[in-house]
Parts: sequence; C-alpha cells; structure tokens
Amino acid sequence: EYDMELDFWTQKASFPGTSRSSSTAFSVGGKGYFGTGYDGKNYFKDFWEYNPETNVWSSKTDYPGSARNDATAFGLSDKGYLGSGYDGNYLKDFYSYTPLTDTWEQIVSLGGSKRRGAASFVIDNIAYRRRSHRHQRQYAVGALHRVRAGTRALQLQGHWLSHCPCRRIQKILHAITSCL
Repeated sequence: EYDMELDFWTQKASFPGTSRSSSTAFSVGGKGYFGTGYDGKNYFKDFWEYNPETNVWSSKTDYPGSARNDATAFGLSDKGYLGSGYDGNYLKDFYSYTPLTDTWEQIVSLGGSKRRGAASFVIDNIAYRRRSHRHQRQYAVGALHRVRAGTRALQLQGHWLSHCPCRRIQKILHAITSCL
C-alpha cells in the first residue's frame, strides 16, 4: 500500500495463488478482484478477492470462460466485468461477476473483433477501454471507447477520444498507453 503523504510503501499480504503475468483485476465495493493470467506454461482462470480492511486474500469462484491471459476487466456499480484475452486463440467473450453472490454470468460481448490486452479504467461509473491487439496487429493508441453497464450487455458508445471534453481522461490515457 502506498502512502502518498509520507512517500513510502507498506507490505501487505502476499498473493497465495500461483505467480503469473498478463493477469487482470478490477475493484468493486472497496475490494480488489484478481485472476486469469499465464505463468509461461499454463493459462489460469482462478479468481481471488483481496479485502484491504482485513488484509486477507480469499479464493472465489473460478472465471467460467476458458483459462486465458491478456483479458480486460473493470468494475462498474456493484459488478465486475471480465472478458476477451488469449487462450491460444483470440477471444471476445465477456462475463459479469457479482461479488455479493460470488457468481458469474455470461453477457453479450463488446462489439468488434476478438482481441487481447485492452487497457481500461473507470471514472464516474463509466468504463473507458482502449482498443487492443487483434490478430497480431495493434490498434492506434487514440482509439478509446466508453462502456456503460446494461442489464445483460455492455453498451459500447463508440470512438470517444476525439470528442473527449475532459483533459483528465486524456492525461490518464496518455499515462496508460505510454506504459504499454
């Protein structure tokens, strides 16, 4: 945990699962949710909750899609959303996760092609997703979509960055894409 005032890090509970890369995470209700990924040999679909109040990791119901890496995820309202990625093939399926009941539900996928490695963030309960790798070709950095949660579908609201009224979002996008 980082203390911005004192400029130092505090060690928290170590992740109890298998070490991996290319995993994904989101937060809902003040807790962190983490899963999927790749360890160089195996793809994963296990899922974990981190509670910062108790500093405890808990195993949750496995992600119901195929084991994968490079998925994208974000939390909106009281649900998490996870999908796309790579399991040896490019994917575009999407699921919603309800922490209260520890259940997953397949939902209508975001439009477009199968993809992996999309960056996403949430501001004011609207998710923003940067387009990602698709069949070994990377989309332009400027492609950003707004995503709102529907009842059983995510509503993609089109290319948005070119009309972005918020310099804060433009700065965040620049920071995210400069790390990719």
